[in-house]
Amino acid sequence: MPFLPLYDGGHTRMQPVWVRDVAQAFSQSLKMDGAAVQGKTFELGGPDVYAVRDLVKLVERTIREESNSVHVPSHLGKMLDGPRAFLQQRVSFPVPTLSMFTSDFIDEMATDLVVADGARTIQNLGVSPKKINEGVPVEHVRFWRSGGYDFGSTFE
Repeated sequence: MPFLPLYDGGHTRMQPVWVRDVAQAFSQSLKMDGAAVQGKTFELGGPDVYAVRDLVKLVERTIREESNSVHVPSHLGKMLDGPRAFLQQRVSFPVPTLSMFTSDFIDEMATDLVVADGARTIQNLGVSPKKINEGVPVEHVRFWRSGGYDFGSTFE
């Protein structure tokens, strides 16, 4: 993709969690007494909260490549999605598009995606989540480096 849109400056907050921590939480929930988990909602998030723009910078540093991120006002992004949405309402098959260019995605990016205060969390399931910017959780991203795992251009 020639650029990455950061809607409204990429200020939306997210709390990413490592997939293995989610799998461990799921496994733990199966081992727990049914009354402890049945009918209850758990919000699974990692230990740190990031703005989208900070996650983009983390990936850029890890793969040593710029993302060509562009700040896009959400109203402009929705306007650009208009023709696709118009066509989609008139045909019976899906119109190909990148999800990050749809009005639904833009609306999702207007709301912080973090664990609510007082919610049951991954820690309530006996899992201590790992930071995504340290060690194993971020290692797979290094494979996207130009030239391979241990190579890549620097831009900082």
